[in-house]
Amino acid sequence: MTKFGLSYIGFSFIQLLILFVFYELPLSLEYFLISHSSQINSNIQNVFVLVSMLVILTAFINYSKTKMWADWHWENIWNNKRIILGILILMLMFGFLMPNIAPSHNQQLLDKIEEKLPFFITIFSEVVFGPICEEIIFRAGIFEYALALFPKLAFFFSVLMFASVHMLGDMINLLDWLVYLVMSLMFTFTYFKTRKVEASIAVHMLWNLCAIVFGI
Repeated sequence: MTKFGLSYIGFSFIQLLILFVFYELPLSLEYFLISHSSQINSNIQNVFVLVSMLVILTAFINYSKTKMWADWHWENIWNNKRIILGILILMLMFGFLMPNIAPSHNQQLLDKIEEKLPFFITIFSEVVFGPICEEIIFRAGIFEYALALFPKLAFFFSVLMFASVHMLGDMINLLDWLVYLVMSLMFTFTYFKTRKVEASIAVHMLWNLCAIVFGI
């Protein structure tokens, strides 16, 4: 790889880091507002959080188009429906077979924040906002750039990065590591097989929806 190529990828990783910071803003904002709930009207809090999610989601989608990571055509999901459904079934089997474990530190914090939000905002956050932003960062972004740097390790690097971010604050819980590693493995495999971020987004969305519905 040329020096220019390395510099470009390095700059791109910085861009992804900035994207991740923006992705974390809405729930960080909600956490701040909860801490000052006696001073701020709850309806105003909800509007702030929802508007920030919509603005950031729009920015992520536009960025992915600029980078030519996604064209956002439904055909990219429909044409890969067998892989999407197959991966989802495997994940559901894993979810139902896994013993009940305490939520990770990351999930506990997320639950604490989202229990203060209206149900429709929680659904939007977990089923739409989160999957789209995370798949753009970890699959279309990190996986592709890692593939250019170290092709043989790119798949596992993307898997580990996703799991590590979700395990922050609870790195020693082996069962939670297993859960997030399997999730990341399935999302990354979907993207690797289809090379369409829309497909991994679809799996991620469906999984999060099933996790809410079935309490997995």
